[in-house]
Amino acid sequence: MSSLEAAVAQAPDQNLKFLFHDLSPTVRLIAHRPFVSYLYYLLWQFTAAKIALRAQSSEHFDLVQHVTMATFRLPTFMWRLGIPLIFGPVGGGEDTPTKLRRGLGLRGRLWDIPRRLSNLLVAWDPLMRATYAHSTQIVVTTYETLRQIPLPYRSQTRVQPTIGMDLNKSRSSADPTSTTSLIAGSAKLNLLFAGRLLPWKGLHLGLKAIAALGSDIQHVHLTVVGSGSDEPRLKRLTHRLGIEQSVTWISWMDRKDLIQFYSQFNLFLFPACTTPVVWRSWKR
Repeated sequence: MSSLEAAVAQAPDQNLKFLFHDLSPTVRLIAHRPFVSYLYYLLWQFTAAKIALRAQSSEHFDLVQHVTMATFRLPTFMWRLGIPLIFGPVGGGEDTPTKLRRGLGLRGRLWDIPRRLSNLLVAWDPLMRATYAHSTQIVVTTYETLRQIPLPYRSQTRVQPTIGMDLNKSRSSADPTSTTSLIAGSAKLNLLFAGRLLPWKGLHLGLKAIAALGSDIQHVHLTVVGSGSDEPRLKRLTHRLGIEQSVTWISWMDRKDLIQFYSQFNLFLFPACTTPVVWRSWKR
């Protein structure tokens, strides 16, 4: 909140205004609890729409766009403003291939079941049908999500991937002398994984791929930046595969530091990402 206000103060000619809204501290206690958090989200969306309706009388908005939460399964009530609504970008329509579900572990498979069921029930959810019916445009992040949108509403749906990075900014922010010499002088293929450690992020696949290298594993090193509920299982898997010397774990890193950190690696590994990003070529 304070960072937004500071940015607006530095650019007063942009005519930007922010209305901040949250539920009571008591209700916020459930905001991050599994499943119950969705109830919090619905309450927040409903009350946020009421605030937007009151502001509409004086501000006369031309357009409203829904961006949070970015899933096609959860509704917005902003269509009540009676103006064009863009719903998205939203995702979440991807399914877990049957042969890969076993690798999620017991906890991951238990989490995956209600997610897959909720995908099937979206077409019959009256709140979602109201959201889709009142949307001028629906923006989804993947073609898998597009296929989950009920057929009557696909004509106003388009696919727009949301994965991206300002390469010029990331390259200029790094020290080219230190990073280039580090990579050029290294005999290893340096891999980086950055993200939440959750079963469906697929890091277990990367660990097994490294273990499958056999004697060539000495030429590869993986650095993992992130934490999450699947971290203990992933570390146990690393131990069981006998690749502990080939993996470094970093629980957290500031985003600004992480952007600079990218340039120290040959390859960015993110199994859950549909579009892999290759930063540099590597020759042994």
